[in-house]
Amino acid sequence: ALGRAADVWGYSTSYMASAVIVAFAVPFFGLSRSENAPADHADATTDA
Repeated sequence: ALGRAADVWGYSTSYMASAVIVAFAVPFFGLSRSENAPADHADATTDA
């Protein structure tokens, strides 16, 4: 969809549209980090 936007409106507009999408996604990353789910932590030991 962003490739089509670049064809129609230009690369700068497509770049700004993707920045808006990322800006809306950032709060969800923060919320998922605040959940502190056990799957978020890796406790692996290796014998090297």
